[in-house]
Order: sequence, then structure tokens, then C-alpha cells
Amino acid sequence: MVELIKETVELQAKTTILHDYKAIYFKIALLVLTMLSRAMNLYLILALMALNLALLLYVGARKLIVLTSLSWFTLSSIIILLNMVLSTFKVNIVINLIYAYTTFTSLVLFYVTTPPGHIRKLLGFNVVSLTYLFVGYSARILADTVNALRARGLNSFYRYSNYKYLLRAFMVLLVTRVMEAEEALKARGVGD
Repeated sequence: MVELIKETVELQAKTTILHDYKAIYFKIALLVLTMLSRAMNLYLILALMALNLALLLYVGARKLIVLTSLSWFTLSSIIILLNMVLSTFKVNIVINLIYAYTTFTSLVLFYVTTPPGHIRKLLGFNVVSLTYLFVGYSARILADTVNALRARGLNSFYRYSNYKYLLRAFMVLLVTRVMEAEEALKARGVGD
């Protein structure tokens, strides 16, 4: 997981055609078209999924594609199996699962090719740009927390109690850093 977070951060710092600021309108249009594709037809969803995967391969997100595909396949298999057992299986369920994967790959593509500076330049300094920046910052804090816990000897995350400890340590660190940022902004006169 830590490796994927590091890969995501590295992918945002790359310089490809998709990482250019001028490509943000193409990525927004692709994201909107992907989200609206469910109302259209299955072939459009499949074409958009192929395009998203090809663009992710172009960017170099191989590990990310493998992990998301395995996660989607596992979850989809469970959902389809449950529907078959309960005799509620319909083709619409499979279409919804394919649509969910296509939408997720589109969101991942947008995130790994759009640095927070592009969002701030497009929308200005507001809640949306700060939230987008905060997502990346939270991912880096989570990676640092996992690395710190591994350095202290907590290598096995197979037990439930280890996840509770990780979540608690992550939340304490995140809240502490947010409070520090808030105090720094107040000291500069922001928010009075």
C-alpha cells in the first residue's frame, strides 16, 4: 500500500502530455463523459474503460492498474456470487460493476495526472482546491505513518488490532498537522 501511495505521488510529479496544464480540460471532459456514460450504452463504457487504461499505461501506472483490477475483480466476483446464490442476478448488475470500474479508473487517471497546482490555477484558492490538496497530503501522512510503524516492528497488518492502531496513529497525526496549519494561518491574519 505504501508503495502505491509513493507511486501515486511520483506519478503526479511526472511531465507527460497529460500532466500539462492545457490537458486539464480534456481530463475534465473525459471524467464527465465517463460519469454520464451509464445513461448511454455498454459499448461507450467499455471504450472509455479501454481509453482510461491505455492512458494510465502511458503515464506509467502499472502497479496501480494491477491493484485496482484485482480489487475490482475480487469484489465483483463476490457480488455476482451473492446475487447468484440469492437468485437476484441480472445483466444490469454486471453493467453497473463495469461502469464502477470505468469511473474509478477515470478518477485515478485524473488524480495521478493533475497536481494540486493545476486545480488551484483553474478554480482559485477555495474549498475545492484545498480539499484536493488535502487528499494528497493525507495519503503522504498515511504512508509516513505506515513506515514509522514498520520501523517500530509492526510489520503484520493481518490482525484487526493493528489496523485500529494504524488508524488511531494516522488520525492523531493528521489532526495535529491540521491544527498546526490552522494556527499558522491565524498567526498570519487569515480567518479573523
